[in-house]
Amino acid sequence: MNPTGPIIIIEADPDEVELLRDAIFQVGCTREVIVLTDPIDAINSLKIQKKPFMILCNISMHGVNGFSLRKAILDDEELTWKCRPFLFYAALGSEKDRKQVFDLGAHGYLHGINDFGVLVDTLRTAIKYWELSETIH
Repeated sequence: MNPTGPIIIIEADPDEVELLRDAIFQVGCTREVIVLTDPIDAINSLKIQKKPFMILCNISMHGVNGFSLRKAILDDEELTWKCRPFLFYAALGSEKDRKQVFDLGAHGYLHGINDFGVLVDTLRTAIKYWELSETIH
């Protein structure tokens, strides 16, 4: 994690991107937000991006789903270390998704984000957690 790095959102749906940006703003987070809209090209984009503070990745995307993208990141040792913390999100959560999220070594799973208040509260907690984690060595 880069304590001064950007938050990277991997999401193809412009409405979801706007929702996440609004929630990050609502939390009071002033970090740069970088959006990668093409999950197929995300690996190449992540290689050239500076080390992020956090990555938020949708589970359900067209072309390559978030789970496949995470597997590709884990296959690249440099990206594995660069892309931490890596959090999945979904409008609705399922036990099957939860299991797969953590089987893939993700650092969080935000679900129920179709409720803006829940999304803001969840993001606030996740961002604060990772900010505090960085200060503990």
